[in-house]
Amino acid sequence: MHLAANSGGGAGSFMPILMIVLLFGVMYFMMIRPQQKRRREAEQMQSSLAPAPRW
Repeated sequence: MHLAANSGGGAGSFMPILMIVLLFGVMYFMMIRPQQKRRREAEQMQSSLAPAPRW
């Protein structure tokens, strides 16, 4: 009986690593990717602006 309960121990040690990878994946899609998109859009807008004429 005790051996049957202990047979899944190998997969249990893999779960924390999987959770950390999943957490980093969620952080990438929720924070890093939108920030890169905003930065790209800001750079595009700045490059499309012409310098102001001097009077």
